[in-house]
Amino acid sequence: MQLPDLTPAWHRPEVLRAGLVALCLALAVHLLPGLPSASGHPTLLAAASALDRPATAGPYFQVRLTVTQTFDLGGYRLRETFSTDRVYDLTLGKMAERLLPPRLVPEDEAAWARAGRPIPAAALSSGSIAPEPVVRRWRRHDGWKIGPMTLDGVQVRGLDPTEASLRRWIDAGLTDLLTAPISPALRARIYRDLAGRPGLRVERVSFDGRPAARVRLGPADFHLDPATGAYLGTQQAGDPARPDLPIGYRQRVDHLGFTETPPFEIPA
Repeated sequence: MQLPDLTPAWHRPEVLRAGLVALCLALAVHLLPGLPSASGHPTLLAAASALDRPATAGPYFQVRLTVTQTFDLGGYRLRETFSTDRVYDLTLGKMAERLLPPRLVPEDEAAWARAGRPIPAAALSSGSIAPEPVVRRWRRHDGWKIGPMTLDGVQVRGLDPTEASLRRWIDAGLTDLLTAPISPALRARIYRDLAGRPGLRVERVSFDGRPAARVRLGPADFHLDPATGAYLGTQQAGDPARPDLPIGYRQRVDHLGFTETPPFEIPA
C-alpha cells in the first residue's frame, strides 16, 4: 500500500521552485525601477498618463521660447540669450509676436567687455540683435509644416489620426508635431507610441535647471518634463565645419499651450 504524502505543501520541491521564481521576479521589479516594462519605457508612459486629463482648447495658441546661442570668439566664449513670444489665431490663420532683446549670460559679460564689446557677426547678420522689445502686429500664418505636410490651425488642433497614420506622422516630423497646437490626448498618444520603439534612449538630466528627460530616437532629440508631459525644448551642438555659426544652440520652451485671449497687447 502506498502511503500518502504528508509533507506540508510549502515544503514540496515543486512548490518551493515556483515560490522562488515568483520571489525573484518580484525582486527584479523592485530593484530595477528604471528597466523599461514590456509595454514601453516607464518615463514616457508616465508622461503620457500625466496628459490624460480634460483640457480646453481656446482659439489662440501661445509659444514662448528662450534661445541661447554660444559663440566662439577666440580665447573666450560668449553666450547670448533672447526670447520670442508668439500667439497664433488658429481660426483666422494669423500670428503676432513679441521679441525681447538679447542679453549676455552675466558671467560672460566681463570677457566680452575686455575684448571691446564686439558683436558676433553671425548674430548681427541673423537679425537677433535688437535694442529694445518689439511687438509685431498680426500677419498671415501659412500653417504648421509636419514632415512633408502643411496643416492650418483648425486641422492641426483637431488632428486625431489612426495608429498607423500617427506612426507615419511621427516618423516624418516628430518635433514638428510636439511644437504644434495638438491636443493633450494626441501628445499622450505620441509618447505611448515612442515608449515601445526599439532604439529609444531616455535619460534623466537637468535642462536649464529643470528636471527633465532627454529623449532620443534616430535623428529626434528633445527634452520633456516627466512629471507633466510638457515639451521643454532642444539642445544642439554647432557644426565644426561652420566656425562662423554658433557652436551651441539651446531652445527652451517657457510656455506652450492654448489660451482664450492673446497673452499681450497687439497693435492694430
